[in-house]
Amino acid sequence: MDNEDKETELAITSDTIRDRIRLSIQKEFVNAIPDDAWDKLIAAEIALFMEDKHRGGRTETSPLRKMIFEELKKLFAKKIDDYLASPAFFSSECDEQGIELASSAVEDILTRIGPALWKAAIGSVVQDVVQKMRSSIY
Repeated sequence: MDNEDKETELAITSDTIRDRIRLSIQKEFVNAIPDDAWDKLIAAEIALFMEDKHRGGRTETSPLRKMIFEELKKLFAKKIDDYLASPAFFSSECDEQGIELASSAVEDILTRIGPALWKAAIGSVVQDVVQKMRSSIY
């Protein structure tokens, strides 16, 4: 057996021995912790995972909540993509100038939210004009 083989065998043996010693010490350390202390450690780790942290008026979202939000985000993104990809959102009709007409789904949405949309878009501007007209009359 040459020198290189002996060094390799010695390294493997020392690594194996070191790993076994490490595992033995870890096992003994773990066994030395009383059950009630384990229960407290586990409860603390679960709380860290599940509960938001509040620091200096800021809230740090818990890892569990982050995971839930990410999954919901993926779910809703897929549902929205599927909804918008439905045939009701496609329009193949054009008016006499060649401008594409709204699809049936877009027409339905505008019919339902049109008044609220107008109110939100120009309500304050119209109110301001009315106020100015009123003050110029008096």
